[in-house]
Amino acid sequence: MFPLVWVAPPTLLISLAALRREPHALSGIGSGDWRPAVSSVLAALLCGFFWEMWNSGSAAKWVYDIPYVNVLHVFEMPLLGYAGYLPFGVLCAEIGDSIVGASARSRK
Repeated sequence: MFPLVWVAPPTLLISLAALRREPHALSGIGSGDWRPAVSSVLAALLCGFFWEMWNSGSAAKWVYDIPYVNVLHVFEMPLLGYAGYLPFGVLCAEIGDSIVGASARSRK
């Protein structure tokens, strides 16, 4: 169920925007422009790297114990756990786009 927690929110928000025919965080991919999607994913991975680095050095830290994938740790997180930051980056981009779009629509 853990993948659904990370994948469902961006999927729902992007699907709703697509149904309303509004631009969304992944709409550039259809025209071949991968830059927004790739930059949001890379930004989330970079933030995740620093979050996990700071977590590993703190006195009260989060320790991950994930069955079957609890190998190849980078700081305290298993390497596969960083994949959770990919949909998180898309979700942040979609929420940011929604906020900016809503404020632009309210000014009209």
